[in-house]
Amino acid sequence: MKVSGSSKSPDKIEVQALAVAVFKDEKPGNGLLKTLDNAVGGMIAEAIKSEEFSAKEGETAYFHVSGKELKARRLLLVGCGSRDAFKAAKLAQMAGSATRFLRSKSVKSIGIIPRADGEIGKIAQTVVVGATMGLFEPDKYRTKDKELREIDALTVIIENADEKTLNRGAERGRIIGESINFTRDLANEPGAYMTPTIMADRAKKVAKEFGLSVDILDQKQMEKLGMGSLLGVARGSDEPPKLIILKYQPSKSRSNKRRTAGAGREGNHVRLGRHLSEARREHGVDEVRHDRSGHRDWNHAGHRATETIGAGAGRRTMFGKFAVREGDQTGRRFESDDRKDNRSHQHGR
Repeated sequence: MKVSGSSKSPDKIEVQALAVAVFKDEKPGNGLLKTLDNAVGGMIAEAIKSEEFSAKEGETAYFHVSGKELKARRLLLVGCGSRDAFKAAKLAQMAGSATRFLRSKSVKSIGIIPRADGEIGKIAQTVVVGATMGLFEPDKYRTKDKELREIDALTVIIENADEKTLNRGAERGRIIGESINFTRDLANEPGAYMTPTIMADRAKKVAKEFGLSVDILDQKQMEKLGMGSLLGVARGSDEPPKLIILKYQPSKSRSNKRRTAGAGREGNHVRLGRHLSEARREHGVDEVRHDRSGHRDWNHAGHRATETIGAGAGRRTMFGKFAVREGDQTGRRFESDDRKDNRSHQHGR
């Protein structure tokens, strides 16, 4: 989906449909709503007066434009509740609701008018992230009634805003939104369709496309590095484990600010994290833990609080050298000199 920003007046935007955020207790007596109401022959005022549309959060009203006031031929009002509570999360939800609804009407190009306060670039970014995530469909293997309609172009409309800032925010939102959807697609894959080897191949393709370096650790390499907790997950699988290390090196950044991201999958689990040896060297990390959704938990030898979910171990809360397992609320203390001996307890074995 092509994304862009525009500072033009909404009536001059050449899109098939406009989606507009509307708040509780608004009246179409002046401003943008008056222009839109004139474009649909007073139907907005009628819908509000009859309480058919009250701008509750998630509520929508859809109109066909008959007049010449707008270049767009369709108009969607999206209720956002109270203006005071209209923050980033609700802005993203509004954009997602708009794109899902308009896609169902076979609209190919849309303009979203967020009517939000704040930094222009952040608003544009949030709108595009929400819109992109809203178009995600977990129907990859569906054979019947599969959604095939797509939106080709999205424009974020903030009148009189700096278009350079708008476009930069929109592009950043596209990158973030598509990355999120890519990750969701990986996480939704059945284990039989996303083995460690297949995921490693996916990682290589991503690295090649975006200029990342990639390193795939096999079982022998992981054993040599002492990654027993990760290898333990793969013991019951016929598929060999892999640990994927993706590295991004900005061309103008200093080497001591290198950011390293990794992804690995053992058995039916997706694991994301830094290479353990690098984490120890760079951050003084004692252990790296992950939950099933790939959330990273750093267990420093210091005082950072973390939470982790271990396979078959129940939920534990870590704080410094203490671990509490919620199942029996039994506290265990791991001193630095005997941490190695008690590591099996930390992993719930």
